[in-house]
Order: sequence, then structure tokens, then C-alpha cells
Amino acid sequence: MAIRAFLPPSPMNFGKITSSNNSRNRFNQYMNTKINPIFFSYLNLLLPISVLLYLIGIYLFNFHVLENIFSHDGLVYLKIILVIGLPHIISSFLTFMDKEYLLFYKKKIAFAFIFTGIITYFFFHRDFLPVSIISLILFEFLRVYHTYTQQFSLLRTFSKVSSLHFNLWRYSAILTPLLFIAKKYILKNFGLSFNMLPIIVMTLLVFFISSILLLKNSKQRETSFYIYSSILIILCVLFSYYEQSLFLVGLIFKLIHDLSAFYIYITHDQNRNEGKPKNFIYAFTGNFIKLSSKNIMLINITLSLFIGFGISFDSMTNVSNNYNELLSFQLIIFFSILHYFIESFCWKKSAIHRKQIHIKA
Repeated sequence: MAIRAFLPPSPMNFGKITSSNNSRNRFNQYMNTKINPIFFSYLNLLLPISVLLYLIGIYLFNFHVLENIFSHDGLVYLKIILVIGLPHIISSFLTFMDKEYLLFYKKKIAFAFIFTGIITYFFFHRDFLPVSIISLILFEFLRVYHTYTQQFSLLRTFSKVSSLHFNLWRYSAILTPLLFIAKKYILKNFGLSFNMLPIIVMTLLVFFISSILLLKNSKQRETSFYIYSSILIILCVLFSYYEQSLFLVGLIFKLIHDLSAFYIYITHDQNRNEGKPKNFIYAFTGNFIKLSSKNIMLINITLSLFIGFGISFDSMTNVSNNYNELLSFQLIIFFSILHYFIESFCWKKSAIHRKQIHIKA
């Protein structure tokens, strides 16, 4: 049964548009684009496949240039990961170009801007070295926590699972990379000596035991497939830490996160604005083209890529410069942190963003 569950379900129909009956009310008339959970499971497989190709390239074909590319870690690689993620961050900001949303979130958005400004300021000002180091570590924690929380919380969204086993599974998965960050940054920068191996082993033990319990209680093939693919992700995280290929796993997992988020935000915008747009941007473009589901997707992707890579162009073409002096890199850090704060509240159950998202059964 468990082996059968590991086999992938039938291929998904990405962004499937379901026909609406005439009897549905006007609100549901445009709520036709549904999230297909299988999409996320297939995306998760990108990471173990990439690691496998990496190992094949090194050990079978002696292609050791891969080690030089992917076995390093530093500001250059952090910048690449952030630049790649910027378009989906812009996509998330596009959803707020909506009067109802701005009024609903105004206090939380204001606090997000304030805290983002403070962290960004100390991130780049080395005159306050201890605070600057703390800001750097906090940023890294926020980045990793944000990325892993999304991927390991999706299961609850589309399977409706909410139990002690699930919470242990989710939080132990999120805690694993955070412990590696603590070991790498906090102990190193503050000269602390502490053996974190027992904590890491216990966290992994909780994760694998809770994974077994979730699989045992799983009644949906799609749910089991997602759990298996998530287990492979954690195994890849362990591989990346001990093989010093942090950039490879970080880059691919960030790509998985960004594509997942893009899918969700595009679906949100389609349901929110198809037919009668509420978003300022889509209302404006609706004067020139028909706001079909496909056109909304194209507008979102085009604007996100154009603005995202437009902001980061200067940072990417001045590799040898001091990044702290580049306005574009400062904007990348600012927008990234702001995105982390905004996503902490815009997808809560009570948030109006959630009303636009429906899961395909």
C-alpha cells in the first residue's frame, strides 16, 4: 500500500478551468481556477533529481567543475538565490494593488515596512557591528524559515490534515535547516562552543517517525506522494550540509518555493480579477485587453519578471563591486524581508487572500 502510494498520481492539468453552472451565484462565477496539489509534489522531486544528477556528474563522469560551482557559500550565492526569487516577490506585491486589500491590511503593512526598514538598515551599516551581525543572522533565519514553512505547510492546505503528527512533522522539518544555520552562523560569529549534534539527531528522529505515522494514516494517494517527496527534500538538506553543497540545494529548493508561490499568486489573481477586476493594475490593462484567465497569468508573469530583473540588473552586472554600496542589492534585501513579513499574515485563515484560493478535489 505504501509503495503504491509513492507512485505519482496521474499528471495534473495545470491551472484547469472548471466550467461554472448557471445556478451559481455571481461571487462564485469567477472562482474557476483551482490549485492542483499534485503540482507541488512534482516540483518537490526537482531537488532529489538535481542532487542525483550532481552526484552522477562528479562520481561517474569526473565532472568536478560542479564542485567548484555548487560547493561554495557566500554573498555571491546568496545574491543569486535572492535575485532568482525576486520576480515571485513582485508577484506577491501585485496582489496588494487593490483598495479592499490595502484597507484590510493597512496596519499590518505599516508594521511590516517599519520592521523591514530597521533590519535592512542595520544589515548594511557595519558601524554597529554586533547589531549588523544579528541582522544578517535574522535575515538568514527569516529566509530559510519562510521558504521551508511554505513547503511543509502546504500539506495541511490541500489535505485538511491537522493533527499532532502533522505538527511534529512540519515543525521538525522546518527546524532542521534552522539548526544548521544556528551551527554555522551563531556559533561561528559569537565564538560559542556547543555540541548541536544531539539536537539535530533528535529533530530528525521526530521528523521520520512523524512521517511514518502520517503515511500510515494517509487515505489519499496524493497526500502520501507529497509526504514522500518532502522526506527526499530533508535527505537532500542533510546531504548538502555534510557534502558542503549548500548552494546547489539552496538554489533548487528556492526555485521550488518560487514556482509554487508563483502558481498560488497567479491563481489568486485569476480568481480575484477575472471578469470584473478589483486590482488597479488589472483594471487598467482591462481597458486594452480582455481579462481572461490566460491573460491575467501573462500580465502577472510579464510584470513580475520585468520589474524583478529590472531592479536586480545593476546588482547582477556589477559582480566585483561592494554590494553594500549598490542600491539594487539594498532593494533586493528590503523587498525580500518585506515579503517574508507580509506572507506571515496574508495567507492566514482570516485573511481575504485565502478566499480566492480553492483546491482541486
